[in-house]
Amino acid sequence: MKEAIAPIQNNVGASLHSPMLPNIFGQIRTERSEIACREAARRANPP
Repeated sequence: MKEAIAPIQNNVGASLHSPMLPNIFGQIRTERSEIACREAARRANPP
């Protein structure tokens, strides 16, 4: 559900003409997906 909300927040930030908001939301989304990738890799390759 959170992933569906992020693009809407990006559009709101762009419409406010604030370059910071879309960058912050994009960065959070990237960090979240990187963490998810690491967790998936850890599950796929148990130590």
